[in-house]
Amino acid sequence: MDATSLRNPASNRRAFTLVELLVVIVIIGILAGLTTAVAFKVRVAAKVHSVVSEMAQLELALESYKEKFQEYPPDFSDPAAVNRHITRAFPKYRGDAIADLKQLGVPIDSMDPGAALVFWLGGIPESANSKKLTGFSKDVRNPFTRDVPGNRSRYKPFFEFNTERLRYVDGVLRYFPDTSATSAPYVYFRAHKGGYNGQEWNAPEKYAPGGSVRPLLDTNVPVSGGFDWVNPHTYQIITGGITDGKIGEGYDYPLGETYDDLRFDDITNFAGKTLEDKMP
Repeated sequence: MDATSLRNPASNRRAFTLVELLVVIVIIGILAGLTTAVAFKVRVAAKVHSVVSEMAQLELALESYKEKFQEYPPDFSDPAAVNRHITRAFPKYRGDAIADLKQLGVPIDSMDPGAALVFWLGGIPESANSKKLTGFSKDVRNPFTRDVPGNRSRYKPFFEFNTERLRYVDGVLRYFPDTSATSAPYVYFRAHKGGYNGQEWNAPEKYAPGGSVRPLLDTNVPVSGGFDWVNPHTYQIITGGITDGKIGEGYDYPLGETYDDLRFDDITNFAGKTLEDKMP
């Protein structure tokens, strides 16, 4: 061993070759990609859990509504069903609901399944275009009034809507699972006489590119000519997927044979997770 090596031990160390450096860079890239993918899945799972939890709260609110007014609220897909419900829920009311609500700035004849939950569970807005919901009046002869001085006897909202996720769209107030401007709102379908025949929401394309949202069939319950409905005696709540924000087409749950690319990550009150998670 020469004197130079003794004076400078570092000179004996072997440097990385270019190939070794490239291998290290590739490994780091793979690990970073795996970490990012895992983090994304964790975020999506957390968001799905949040939506499912909120749907459970909406279900509790609907049960409270039913306990108070003897039945679940209608979904506005059938005007006659709305009139029947108002007559049953407020038997002493003799007014014109459409006229009375329009006078308050509530476009009742423009309501649809994408706005039904907000109206029935939240009630009358504090003022026109307001997001603060005040429930319904306990005045049995006119439940569709706002607070007046000296008379603050009201049924409180059955659900506490997050005002940051309430938005007026097409003139009616809708409730969304997040603050994204393109996410689909919560859509509510009420069963009638054991099913949902003919019920759908003609949704804006930005929420449902297929043009409509319909209740889902239950492939676990075959009936003559096809399948029975999911929740045939109660209701369905549906919203778009966390990853795309859109509600897709395809109605056979949980089999999923007719699902399009947007349907798999949709979330419902009966799936407990995404529709894809429930597929066999």
